[in-house]
Amino acid sequence: MQSVYWMEFAARQGDVNSLYEIIENDPCVLEAIDSIPFIESPLHVAARAGQVQFAAEIMTLKPSFAWKFNPQGLRPIHLALENGDTTMILHLIKMDKELVRAKRREGLTLLHLASESGDIDLLTELLKACPDSVKDLTVRNETALHFAVMYRRLDALRFLLRWLKTNTVKFQDILNQKDVDGNTILHIAATNNDTEEGKFAKINVCPCTDRLQRTSGSATADVL
Repeated sequence: MQSVYWMEFAARQGDVNSLYEIIENDPCVLEAIDSIPFIESPLHVAARAGQVQFAAEIMTLKPSFAWKFNPQGLRPIHLALENGDTTMILHLIKMDKELVRAKRREGLTLLHLASESGDIDLLTELLKACPDSVKDLTVRNETALHFAVMYRRLDALRFLLRWLKTNTVKFQDILNQKDVDGNTILHIAATNNDTEEGKFAKINVCPCTDRLQRTSGSATADVL
């Protein structure tokens, strides 16, 4: 276990030379770490510390670390997002595009979380890397659009709707997706009618398709 301790220290410091010295002294150290189902792996530590070079090195040696949960139900890329470390996120995604779809506790993906925060730049990069991630649902069957509406991120909602119209034939299916309570984004929008950002009750989806609208009182907002 001493090797594991020193590996964690090297990851925190971003010391790639120490990484290989530890492996030289204990060739099975990475396998030992990987054998534990839920653990703060060296990649978790590097992602949390913003050590991009070390993260890339350890992911090259042990790609499975990128998909490993820590005891809190988070993967390394989710720790990078918590720290607002876009450089780390994009570097990890460049190495494995499917990480865009990596789910954390409660089934949230990076797309859900970027929609929650309203980060348009990150949404753009995520969808560019993995367009199919827009289909991903949480354990409550929520899409990224649900999160944009729930957290009143009007710009994120506009962006996602426009992206969907341009990039997918599943536009209608995603828009009509119901969460576990049977709510589409239009239902949630109507309940958010008490604030400026929440006035999503009338959503003009596309002049060329069936209009999906729900009006609540006089408070309406055209998203497109």
